[in-house]
Amino acid sequence: MHGDVPWYNGLVQLGRPAEKEFTDSLLHALNRCSYTVIALKIKITPEILRELISYNPETGIFTWRERAPHWFLNKASHGRWNTKFAGKRAGSPAVEKSGYVARELCICGRYIREHRAAWLYMTGQTPPRSIDHIDRDATNNKWSNLADGSLNQRNRSMSINNTSGVCGVRWRADRNKWHAQVTLGSGKRHIGYFASLEDAKCAITKFYRENGFSEGHGKALAHYHK
Repeated sequence: MHGDVPWYNGLVQLGRPAEKEFTDSLLHALNRCSYTVIALKIKITPEILRELISYNPETGIFTWRERAPHWFLNKASHGRWNTKFAGKRAGSPAVEKSGYVARELCICGRYIREHRAAWLYMTGQTPPRSIDHIDRDATNNKWSNLADGSLNQRNRSMSINNTSGVCGVRWRADRNKWHAQVTLGSGKRHIGYFASLEDAKCAITKFYRENGFSEGHGKALAHYHK
């Protein structure tokens, strides 16, 4: 029945009738819903992403495309979805416990941050582990504002959890001193322990200057925390 439909082929491995029977039962149950989009978790490829959504590299905004019938279980759901969503902005803000704010999409049951979707959309390649927002605004997903963060952790906003007022410096009560430490790559670089905050600030500022960090690194909170 659904053998020529991309999402169905992604769910059913031919030759495994038990899985096919389960999937058909699940689809039958979903078909009883008044508003059904196929939202079972499939791998989001560049081709699927570009079919379902449009990305404007100049504004960084994602927009839902009109969706073809093969993404739905019935004509009624197809019509309702396109009436409600096609042409509308996709995604919404996502706030982590740390206070970090980014924008996020939900496509076929999978959540993906917009900056990662932009990378996949524009390059057709798996996004790097970390993507840097050049202006340190994680909600600004213009293509010109994105860079491979695995190569650059030297242009970050100050953490909302910072209590010293100096990026990379925190009070260590167990040592009764200020601790200066920098995260680089997957590890941390110990700068030292200092009796005064000013000494810790001078040491870590020197490290930033000598190791190619941007002038604005860690000097301000992202705008959405202010």
